[in-house]
Order: sequence, then C-alpha cells, then structure tokens
Amino acid sequence: MGECEGIEELRVFHDSNTYRTYYLAAYDEVVILIDAGMKKSKQGGEIPVEQVVRLLERKRQADQFYTRNRVLLRERYDARQRRRQSE
Repeated sequence: MGECEGIEELRVFHDSNTYRTYYLAAYDEVVILIDAGMKKSKQGGEIPVEQVVRLLERKRQADQFYTRNRVLLRERYDARQRRRQSE
C-alpha cells in the first residue's frame, strides 16, 4: 500500500471474516476514518485497485476538510483536553 502513505489500516477478525478500517491519524487534533468494510481482496492482503483509488480520493477530501476546519478542530480538541484535566 505504498501509494497510500499516511493511510493507516486496522484489521478486525470476526466470525471467519476480516474487516478493514482505514483512517488518517496525521492530524494533531483529530483522527479521520475514511473507509471501513469487509475485506474484498482475492489474494492475501492485497488491496483491490478500485479501493486504492477510493482511499486516495477520500484522503484528498479529508485533507481539504482538515485544512478548512483546522481552527474549529483545534478549539474542540483543546476543550476536550481541559475537560479531561478537570476530572
């Protein structure tokens, strides 16, 4: 998944099926889930080309979202941190 640098994968094994979740954690204030579903590859851990294309497009959209909303995300992150420290 070299072309998907920055996209992390989490695999969950349940009832003889494999579920995959892809997320971006490169942002300080937020983790963005960009895709989730049942494993669809026919050969081991290989990711189908159409899914790679979808992941790259969603990463592009997530980057745009983060750029547009960074100040708000930072404010919410700081508020969560203050609540945790006061508990």
